[in-house]
Amino acid sequence: MGSYSFHKISKKRLILLAITFIGILFVLLCRWNTNLAEWYMQIIYPVLAISLSYLSNIFPFSLFDVLTIVAMAMLVGGIVQLFRRRLKILRWLYLVAMSITWTALWFYLTWGIGYFRADYYTRSSLSPVTTSLEDFRKISLQYIEILNNNYTYVNHIEKSEIDKTIEKSYAQLHEQLRLSYPSGKRKAKRTIYQALQTKMGITGFFAPFFNEAHVNTSVLPFSYPFTLAHEKAHQLGITSEAECNLYAIIICTSSDNPQVKYSGYYELVNYLLSALRKVVPIDEYRQVYEKVSEKVRADFAREYEFWQQAINPGLAELQTKVYDSYLKSNNISSGVINYSEVVELFLAWEQYKRKEYIAN
Repeated sequence: MGSYSFHKISKKRLILLAITFIGILFVLLCRWNTNLAEWYMQIIYPVLAISLSYLSNIFPFSLFDVLTIVAMAMLVGGIVQLFRRRLKILRWLYLVAMSITWTALWFYLTWGIGYFRADYYTRSSLSPVTTSLEDFRKISLQYIEILNNNYTYVNHIEKSEIDKTIEKSYAQLHEQLRLSYPSGKRKAKRTIYQALQTKMGITGFFAPFFNEAHVNTSVLPFSYPFTLAHEKAHQLGITSEAECNLYAIIICTSSDNPQVKYSGYYELVNYLLSALRKVVPIDEYRQVYEKVSEKVRADFAREYEFWQQAINPGLAELQTKVYDSYLKSNNISSGVINYSEVVELFLAWEQYKRKEYIAN
């Protein structure tokens, strides 16, 4: 009887190892073949996204939080068992290795394969544009004026209404943006680690394990719509931070809601000014910056003061380094700089829309 039990357990373990090997092999094939990765994200991912989002929407709390708590409890419990000699070291190492491997597979199969898709230009059929400093300056001034005209004092927002507004925009624009738009429930959640999240300077994050977008509710109200639109882009299968920023800008600035529209233009001008500051003399930059209205500049100051008080420099630097390494290990060669690369994508989009307008 004991011998039979041993062989039965061994057979199950071999099956588990075989499934694990096939899963790892499939992820590696997607990493090496962009067409396979694209097929997966276009055909398989939407089904998983719908299923997981419906599941996670049942619970008002973050399932990602539950997952991290359970994982930490199991790790601590395993170490305790190890020291009490109720668990052999090889058995413990096997369990840890399998847990890490299956967590990684869960991550990639529920979203992470998107890192291996073709880049934005290939998928959108747009082309990078070469813009002179003078043209870039004019574009920056143009959107500064638009931002000024769309200024809205935002001291409070109805998060549920903002969520509905952004969902509506994605539903209307997803074909134009060439995004897979699965039905489902994509309610933003708050993590129990929000205080730590704020100290690290994190405005939001997407946890693919249960297709959950998390938005830091501590952020200033005028930043919330853009952050939510960014995280929802992740939910729609986009892994590039620059792309998510682009879609958030387009979704927000296309909205009829004044608060959402202002949030989009506010972030766009922030990125344009940041890029301009790197390529022109400081005096020229100041001339452009002075065109920003006093009311908008007051919001710039509010945001700066908020993060100066909220951020823990050491934790923020650690988070940046870890996330930079994470992005670089997943085909985002520029790391955290990828966020600011939205300017290049936006210029390509802006030129495309200008040509489309002239053609019509």
